[in-house]
Amino acid sequence: MIWLLLSCSDNLLVHKGDGPEGTVMAECFDEIDNDNDGFIDCNDQDCLVYNECDANSLDTSTQVDTGESDTTCDATTDADIDGDGQSNCEDADIDGDGLANGVDGDPYDPSVVTPPTGGSGFDGDIDLGNQTFGTFTLLDGPHNNGVSSITVNDASVFSVDQEVLILNQQGTGAGAWETAFIGAINGNTLNIAPPLQNTYAATAVVLVQHIPHYENVIIPSGATLRATEWTGYGGGVIAFRASGNVTIDGFIDLQGSGYRGGESLYGNTTNPRQGESYTGLGALATPYANAGGGGSYPMREDHGDCGGGGGYGTTGTDGTDYFNTTVTSGGATYGDADLNTWFVGSGGGAGSPDDEDDGNSTANVSGGGGDGGGLLTIWSAGAVTINGTIYATGANGLNGIPIEGEVAGGGGGSGGQILLVGPSITINGTVSTNGGEGGKAYGHNGVYGDAVGGNGGDGRSKIQTDALSGTTSPPPGSITVWPPY
Repeated sequence: MIWLLLSCSDNLLVHKGDGPEGTVMAECFDEIDNDNDGFIDCNDQDCLVYNECDANSLDTSTQVDTGESDTTCDATTDADIDGDGQSNCEDADIDGDGLANGVDGDPYDPSVVTPPTGGSGFDGDIDLGNQTFGTFTLLDGPHNNGVSSITVNDASVFSVDQEVLILNQQGTGAGAWETAFIGAINGNTLNIAPPLQNTYAATAVVLVQHIPHYENVIIPSGATLRATEWTGYGGGVIAFRASGNVTIDGFIDLQGSGYRGGESLYGNTTNPRQGESYTGLGALATPYANAGGGGSYPMREDHGDCGGGGGYGTTGTDGTDYFNTTVTSGGATYGDADLNTWFVGSGGGAGSPDDEDDGNSTANVSGGGGDGGGLLTIWSAGAVTINGTIYATGANGLNGIPIEGEVAGGGGGSGGQILLVGPSITINGTVSTNGGEGGKAYGHNGVYGDAVGGNGGDGRSKIQTDALSGTTSPPPGSITVWPPY
């Protein structure tokens, strides 16, 4: 049985009262009668919404709940919240939001179309140290909101019952995001619940990434968790749920995992590039911002025109030349403080080569712009304790490296995004979405006048909790209560 395919059959009847067994998956494997109906774990028909509960029940009791003996359900008098003709006690999707009751954060509220904050815990305890995070592919082609199946480039990276993040990272509609559960896999087509909430254009780069449901999570001291970096084809994202506690004694490193800075250039045969942003790759020789990407000045002789810093939560600063004249613009802000839209940070613009003869040697290297910071989301049902370090910071712009000419530095990348959700969050260490610093221009005699790349703007962070100790750098743009619905 596939638990996401909502059915009117008796096998998917659900309890009323204090709520069904299996409101989260862990209840179906804890050897406790959570809804006090006399049936435990997989012998309770409420748990049959999960594939893991089948005819070969894991429960040790001998009596199996068929649904017929439930005295709490009176289909003739019980309420019907979603008006589908099924009373709440016999409706597998009580609120009609497309999520089965067992994986609905609030089965009685149709505005809550997410699972319980901490998830099911089905992936167990885990040590996430010293690994690269992110099992993902991309959406294949356009998809309209309301559809219940999506086509991806490679469905082999997923399994039935997994939750996925669907995030439009670049192009039309960038920033839109949602989560869904996989009910079935046919080739590269995923049947999902709930149906798509957003529309995704064919030209957009839309990430589809597995969201693990852990129990307790630890990153030990001295260990590092990294994301797969953005390369123009998805990446730069860490997102997971934990039904227990999350303890970070080590390092989550998302520095420079976001949109790319303009690349370093050798010699003077090519103009520099703007920083990349949610709109796409930067253009050549364009001093203005590329949305959040910093600008880059067309190459000329003896000016050391440095790149602008990337922007996101705050604007990047402008790049200057030898005379301390502003020559390139810092990137603009985008997104919102409440993180209704999700983004990685933008890249800084590249520094300009020297157009004179003494700048043509390929030993002259103009500084590339710093990459933007990546994106981290932790949803936890337990305490989140950060004794170590979380960086979703922008990378620094690179200095120019001359052999004869005067070559400019790149702008810094902007910070990325951090969302922390849990009943209590304690920050004893460092949590940062700061932007990177701009690089300097250099000539054969050293630092070249006052030419310096713009600094990257700060990213965005949000905390949802009832008990916060410590803070982030910069402070969160939004602090709201837990749970988030």
